Amino acid sequence: GKPVGGDHVTARGSPLALTPGADPQAEQRFYQRRSSAGAEPGLLQADAKDPAEQDSSVLSLAEIASCSYEARAAGVRNGMFFGKAKQLCPALQAVPYDFEAYKEVALALYETLASYTHNIEALSCDEVLIDATALLSELGIAPDDLARAIRGDIQERTGCSASVGMGSNILLARLATRKAKPDGQYMLRSEEVDDFIRELPVTSLPGVGPVMGRKLAAMGVKTCGDLQHVTQSQLQKAFGPRTGQTLFRFCWGLDDRPVRCQKARKSVSAEINYNIRFTGVDEAKAFLTSLSSEVQRRLQEAGQRGRRVTLKVMVRKAGVTLAQATDSGQLVSSAVIKLFHDMKLPAPDVCGVGIQVQQLEGAQPSAPENHNRSIKNLRLGQGPATRSSST
Repeated sequence: GKPVGGDHVTARGSPLALTPGADPQAEQRFYQRRSSAGAEPGLLQADAKDPAEQDSSVLSLAEIASCSYEARAAGVRNGMFFGKAKQLCPALQAVPYDFEAYKEVALALYETLASYTHNIEALSCDEVLIDATALLSELGIAPDDLARAIRGDIQERTGCSASVGMGSNILLARLATRKAKPDGQYMLRSEEVDDFIRELPVTSLPGVGPVMGRKLAAMGVKTCGDLQHVTQSQLQKAFGPRTGQTLFRFCWGLDDRPVRCQKARKSVSAEINYNIRFTGVDEAKAFLTSLSSEVQRRLQEAGQRGRRVTLKVMVRKAGVTLAQATDSGQLVSSAVIKLFHDMKLPAPDVCGVGIQVQQLEGAQPSAPENHNRSIKNLRLGQGPATRSSST
């Protein structure tokens, strides 16, 4: 494989063409000034070459959306500026987005999994939770055998490798998946949990991001083993009742969350967090109007109307409650443009925008019909089952 990164940069192996009026050096200086510590974490110091001779790619502030394992081995990470990534990995190639291909593969992935069981919880286009308890009981096979069969089907149908992590609960399965990547499977058995989880960095736990990680480090907690020496009451005092309890349970490998096959929709949204560079308020208003039309399409497709409209601009949020529920893009657009003006954000600084409609009113979709296909029948070389598979 090659070191590649998914990005809105489209050049392949050649200096990147600059947008008219773009000044990468000025952008670098801007981000450096914004950081109280000097250089922005996502930047490396550019050398003193003549700007005319410097490859503009090493100054790019486009963000890496995803990168290959070969690129990660060189230090490239998701969310990193392409300029820094290019300096760490000079052979890095930018690969443009291909959303139709992503959609096609994701659909094939979920159709493949649904042919085994409907006890599925979607996490993203390429990540899913499966409760295989009933399926394993029906087939009388080991989890490793089921994982191999699923991975083989996915490879055959999509041409993509799949990694499978297995455990007695959601937390352990997700931690096992990290060990299984990039193309394997791993069963975290009950007798291995204590030793496995004790040495993990606390940042490996779901919900522990950089901010919480730094706060835990200040408490002397760097690994799950360290966290096991902190009482639940101490964690609840530091992080709140719910988060503190979750941290305490997770560091011992405890997780009683069920795989949720059916979820009541609570919101409808549309957002784009890449390749957005506004030069003025008029461009921002036009974009918000267009995005509102997409929200309207999604609301009507879901048979929903909502009362509360929220505008998300990067990490900031603003919201307003409407007089009555709506699925009108025009009303949504009016609300979010007003919110945008109220936020008083410089349009050129906006890099991502999202609109969400909540407090929905309307019929929830009914549960999907059971499919009559079972892995048992496939293994025995028979046709479709005469009864529905377990759901």
